[in-house]
Amino acid sequence: MNLDDLRRVVQEVLEEQERLGGKSVSKSAQAMMARQKGKDIESGAALSGIDNRERAIMVDLEKIIAAIAEEDDLVKYKSDLQNVVNKLRKKAGV
Repeated sequence: MNLDDLRRVVQEVLEEQERLGGKSVSKSAQAMMARQKGKDIESGAALSGIDNRERAIMVDLEKIIAAIAEEDDLVKYKSDLQNVVNKLRKKAGV
């Protein structure tokens, strides 16, 4: 998947869900998506245009979000997260 493909996928996702947490996800659905994501990354079907530094940033962000969700209520920070996401989307053009 190259950068243009990734942008297209992100745009499709954004069209479906403009706001963070717009849908609920069960534990089993999250686990299934994580397994599929792992398979897609390993096979090169997803995130093939991402370099190792970018991967490290993505992993760090996921750890931070998970830690906040475990220790506190991530929903409390939804508006702050939405602002950050909106700024990143605008800056990246996705």
